[in-house]
This record gives sequence, structure tokens and C-alpha cells, in this order.
Amino acid sequence: MPILTYDTGLYHAQSVKYITEFKLILGLANIHCRLGFNSNLFVLQSALVIIDYKYIINSYLILLLSLNTVFHANKRNKSLFLANIASICFIFLFFFFNINGLSNDVFATILGVILIDLLLTNEKDYSFNNQLPILITSYLITIKLSAVVFGILIIYLLVKNRNKLIYGMLLSALIIAPWLVRNIMISGYLIFPYPQVDLFNLQYKVPKETAYETFYDIKNWARTGTTMSMPFIEWVKTWSSNFQYIDIVSLLSLSLLFLVIFHMIIYNRKNHDFLIYCCIGVVGIFFWFFTAPDTRFGMVYFVYSTYLSTYYIFKNIRKSSDVKIVYTLTLVSYFLISLISDVGIWNQYRNENINYYPEVYTESLSNGISINVLEKGDQCWYTPLPCTYKVNTGLKLIGTTLEDGFKIDK
Repeated sequence: MPILTYDTGLYHAQSVKYITEFKLILGLANIHCRLGFNSNLFVLQSALVIIDYKYIINSYLILLLSLNTVFHANKRNKSLFLANIASICFIFLFFFFNINGLSNDVFATILGVILIDLLLTNEKDYSFNNQLPILITSYLITIKLSAVVFGILIIYLLVKNRNKLIYGMLLSALIIAPWLVRNIMISGYLIFPYPQVDLFNLQYKVPKETAYETFYDIKNWARTGTTMSMPFIEWVKTWSSNFQYIDIVSLLSLSLLFLVIFHMIIYNRKNHDFLIYCCIGVVGIFFWFFTAPDTRFGMVYFVYSTYLSTYYIFKNIRKSSDVKIVYTLTLVSYFLISLISDVGIWNQYRNENINYYPEVYTESLSNGISINVLEKGDQCWYTPLPCTYKVNTGLKLIGTTLEDGFKIDK
């Protein structure tokens, strides 16, 4: 099966190649703005690269989640087992064609499920150390920036365990600080592409107009055909008119989470931990909606919400078997419909011939370094470094070698 994750060809594969071959290059985002999207997944994958286009990290995490599901089945933890099953179905049916790529959406979504499962598995174990969830949450944020709302969980766990506050903060900083430093070194910004946080005056910094253009391009693309100048109601109408069934089902998972919160407030308000977990899902969805509302970008929150709702329904709603039956039938129906859709896509693309080494021509920079430029398209895939779909005006080396980094001279 070919890699169908478009972004893997656009910049994922190139990012891993840069890390594997050069570790770190100043101003790397000046070659291609997407190379400034610094995900720790690329750093992790670079340590596991054996040959090009063989990415195993998402498959490994799926296997880990599946083994965890078997563990719950063996322990007869019905609610945890079913919550894992619902999450795995959701992940497979939405991300089936992205698992063999290097999508950080897949990794972040699975890691979010592992995180909440870890917390709920140990909710009655008072000897359980919250440092591991803090570690996972911190790493999750460095994998997918849209998962930043999970930072609420870090704060909650730190406050809840004040006796280990300093230790927990240091542990979180140990993960996040190097990621922020790497952001600065490859783009000149603390977080790219968020030029609103402009703290440094570095010679290799991506021009502010380029950073803003990238920021708005992502937002407009996620809104599906809208523009930033559109009034709120107008862009929501345009955005929702392009919904597919996966978008509708994803939003229904949020509706179900609201019902769970409502039920908790009436019947189970003492479970403060679970209420906080649910609120993180709700805040995450609102954050997604107002920043980049493409379903793929918010899947970490949708699957997380599905896990919480499934767990709560089968653990706490004991008097109404009808609710469980309807919920189960809904999940099964969704699974079957999605499976039929995936089979159709599989038959369409299984023999797709993707050119992982597209045709290029070379263009020399002013100090003699040659850069590979695509003849057509914008996916460099595994083309030898450096590669781009166009050479930005004013692109120059900082020194005399590729390792010295890049800058834009205006």
C-alpha cells in the first residue's frame, strides 16, 4: 500500500531526512515554510529510520494500544475495554490510510487515548505516581501543537500533587524546553507559524510576512474554502456545507460528551477528576473550531471524547440498558459504513504508483550551493537534500556549507 498521507511527501519525509543527515540546520524553514513545523515525532522517527518510506512509529503505537485493550479484556475491565475498542475503531476508520505515513495527527490521537486510559486505569490507586501522565502530556504537546489544551491536564496534576510540584514542573520543562529551542533555531520563532509571538531578532528568522501568510493559509484551508475576511456566520455556513459523514460523526462525539457532563452534574458531581478530563475535551474542541477547524486537526479531541463517553456510559449508567444498546448499535453502524467506504478507497489506491523520487532541476545559490527544485508539484518525498518546490527570493546560506544554515536577504 503506498503512503497516501499528502503531508509526508510535502514535508514529513524531508524533515526526517534533515534530522537524520544534519541533526539541526539554522533557518531551515527558509527553504520551505513547512519545514518550520517542528514536531518531536520527526526526531523520534529519525532514530528509527532503516530505509526511506518505511515509517513504523504509528504502527508501533497502534500495536501498543491494541495490547493494552487485550490487557483490559483479560482483567475484565468492561468499561475500559469497550472505551479502547471504540477508540481503536475510530482511529482505524479515519486514519487507516495514514498509519503507514508519518502523520503526527495519528500519533497524537493514539497518545491521547493512552494518556486518558492510563489515568482511568489507575484512578483508584492512590500510590499511582502522576509523573508519567505529566511526561506523556508534555510530549503530546510537542508532537502536535493543536494538542496544547492538554496543558490544562499538566496544571491540574501539578496542583493535585503539590508535594511534587517542582519535580513535575522540571519534568515537563525537560520535554518542552528543548522543543522550543529547536523551534527558535529552525524558524526564528518560539512557535511557528505564530508570528504574533515575535521575541527574537535573528538573521535567519523567517520573514514575518511569510510566517503570517503560512498562518492564514492553514486557517483558510482548514475552513474549507473560506477566507479570514468572511463574517463568522458566513464562514461557518461555507465550512459546514462541505461536511462529510466523518465530520458529522466526529461532532456527534462532542454532543455525546456534553450529555455525559450533564449526567455527571446531576448524578455524579463528586467525580472531579473525570469532570476535568471531560472539560479538557470540550475546551479542546472549541480551541480547534476557532483556530483550524479541519476534522483531521481535531481528531485527537474527538477520539479522546469518544473514549470518555464510552467509558462513562458503560461504567456509570447502569439503570438504563436501552442507552447502552442504542450507543452500541450506533458505533457498530458507523463502523460498518466506514468500513465499506475504506474498502472502496483501498481498491482505488492500493496499486497507486507514487514517485518517491520526483523529477527535479538544480538551481545554484549565490555562494555555490545547489538546491533541488521540483519540475512540478510540491512533494519532495525522498529527493536528496536540499529540495523545495520553489526557491524563495533572497535565499542564501549563512556560511559556506549547508550545515551553517539559511537566511533570507531582503
